[in-house]
Amino acid sequence: MPEYRFIEWNEDNFDVRACPYVERAYRAREFAFVSDYARGKALYDHGGIYLDTDVEVLKPFDDLLSYRSFWGFEAGNFIAAGIIGAVPGHDIIKAYLGQYHTANYPGGKRRRRS
Repeated sequence: MPEYRFIEWNEDNFDVRACPYVERAYRAREFAFVSDYARGKALYDHGGIYLDTDVEVLKPFDDLLSYRSFWGFEAGNFIAAGIIGAVPGHDIIKAYLGQYHTANYPGGKRRRRS
């Protein structure tokens, strides 16, 4: 996919003090919580396509680029955050980020759905 620009988001280009929830998760070294917010912030500010590092792209996203947002599915009706596309400033991404600004960081290890 040579026509795409790839950006790795890390401490050099993402503020881990973006909100108290993210800062506490970062200090606790629970980076999955931090990345949940970072992906939304990058999409909200810049737009584009977010991919988890373990996602294998089998074909171009061209057919989806006419939509203001698209989301991947992990299984059945379970929306997976490993593939998200959105235009900058998308309302759903804004709402997604808003929950982190009002939530208290729970501490402890993240639990996965089974």
